[in-house]
This record gives sequence, C-alpha cells and structure tokens, in this order.
Amino acid sequence: MANKPDIKNIFYAVGTDKSIKEIENGKEKLRFEAGVNISQLVTMHGARAFFAGVAEDDKPGSIQVLRYPWEKVFEVQAHSLPVERLRISFDNSVLFSSGHDGVLCIFDIKDKDPKGKARENIQIHLSDELLIPKAERDKYIADIDHLKSSIQKLKDENE
Repeated sequence: MANKPDIKNIFYAVGTDKSIKEIENGKEKLRFEAGVNISQLVTMHGARAFFAGVAEDDKPGSIQVLRYPWEKVFEVQAHSLPVERLRISFDNSVLFSSGHDGVLCIFDIKDKDPKGKARENIQIHLSDELLIPKAERDKYIADIDHLKSSIQKLKDENE
C-alpha cells in the first residue's frame, strides 16, 4: 500500500489479483491491470512516478517504473526471486530494493521532470536536542545539584 504524500485520503493498494487499485475515501476509484502479482508499491514524493516490485513465483523479481495514470515506463530485473521490500529516500534520489534472494539493490533515481528539480535543495535540519543514556543524565543532574549546593554554601559563608 502506498499513498500520495500531499493528499492523505488517496491510497494505492496491491494484492494477488494482479492489479493496482486507487482508493479514495475508502472507495475504489481506479484500477490498473498490471498483469503480474505486485508485492510492493512505493511512490515518489509528489506522486509523479511509482515503483512496483514484482512477486511472481516463476519469474525473477523485477521493478516496474510506472507513471501516473498507470503508464508502464520500463522494467528492471533486480532479483532472482520475488521483490520483498521497496523504499525511496526522503529526497527521491535513491530507491532501495530487497528480495527473497537476500540481495539489497540500490538504484539512483534520475528525475527528468523540472518540477522534481526544486526538491534538490532539501536540507535536513539538525535537532537542538541530544539523546543520552538515563544513567549519564542522572549523573549530570547530581553534579548540577552538588554545584548548586556548593555555591549556596559559599554565599552563606561570605555573608
């Protein structure tokens, strides 16, 4: 199952009926007959292209590239057994594929659509927070409390 990132009520589902279904508000809106069983379906951010992992027992695991509204652009054989998982990086630049054959394939995605070029400048903002173990945090809190009490003791002695 995949969804359009910008529209939260449209989903795409695959099953053993060899089709891709577009579901909007819980109702099937559109159906594409893929002709093969699809195990995984992922969409690029912006839903300009879809990647479908083929899961036929008698065929090698391939990845189909589809353009909406369901035009097959091309197909790449990636695995000797069915495709198990597909994932796309946050910036639409890399497709990760793993298969039942134990192989992890990494593909560079070259987006020729000028609208997709605007996303190239996406930056991940670093957090101002750090995660530390609880024991280390407790030690820091104890040290701070000790220093506060030392400061208070020095203030009392100087008065």
